[in-house]
Amino acid sequence: MNIQKLKEEISEVSDPRRAYGNLRHKLEDIIIIGLLSTICPGEDFADMEEFGKEREKWLLDFLELPNGIPYSDTFHVTGLRL
Repeated sequence: MNIQKLKEEISEVSDPRRAYGNLRHKLEDIIIIGLLSTICPGEDFADMEEFGKEREKWLLDFLELPNGIPYSDTFHVTGLRL
């Protein structure tokens, strides 16, 4: 599966975050960074943030990241399961 197809599939996922909460980061960006991090093999939310920061330039080739790389707390609060 290519990354664009993955983004299309993920964009259909309903966003579990509160509509009035902090929505600085796109859900697709959060999910893709989390998924790639665990494949690499990240073990926790801090690893997701670190993965994103270390590979931000590459991630910008296919993610929007309008507010940069999400913090580890953002991955946790979004409800991603490890």
